[in-house]
Parts: sequence; C-alpha cells; structure tokens
Amino acid sequence: MFVTNIHSGRDNYAGIAAISAQSTAKRARNDVSYLENEVERLLMISEAMWCFIKENHDLKDEDLFAKVIEIDGKDGKVDGRVSPTVPKNCPECDRVLPKKKPFCFFCGVTVQKDCFER
Repeated sequence: MFVTNIHSGRDNYAGIAAISAQSTAKRARNDVSYLENEVERLLMISEAMWCFIKENHDLKDEDLFAKVIEIDGKDGKVDGRVSPTVPKNCPECDRVLPKKKPFCFFCGVTVQKDCFER
C-alpha cells in the first residue's frame, strides 16, 4: 500500500505539472496572437499615415525607403533593426544619464529626451 501511494503521488505531481505547462503554453499562444494583431494594426496605421504624407507633400515611396535606410543606419549598421542607443552623458556634469528619467541623478539638470528613444 505504501508503494502504491508513492507512485500515486508522483503521478499526481506529473499531472499537475502537465496542466501547468499546458496553461503556460496557452498563455504564450494568446500573447503571440495578440502581438501579431498589434503588428498588423500598426502596419495598417503606418501605411495610412504614409499615404497621407505622400499625397500632401508630393513624395514618392523612394523618399520613404531612403529615410528608413537613414534611420536604420543611425546605430552603425543597416540591418533592418534599430539597436538600443548607447548611454548618453549629461550635458552639465558629463555623467551617464538614467535611461527613463527626465533629469540627471547627479546634478539635477532637466534633460530633453528623444521622443523615439527606446
């Protein structure tokens, strides 16, 4: 009887672990699906914005491609990705600025952040 209970406990633990893994996998699939939908929505919005800009400013698709390559190259390589920026230094005390704060921790100067900073 004791041996049966040990095996039963292991089976129960394995069953719980399997249910937990299934739940985690389902959440991951839902997250991926949500992100895919968000990417599609943002692509549609980007295309609509480009159409407005192109029509109202007499631009061509080539102008957009050139700008994309210019922005892509800001990190030193044209690879279709924007790498995180290197840390910036405070204009007053020259110490490294905190990433997500609008001021320097050391001297307190307010720092203007780039609106597209990652």
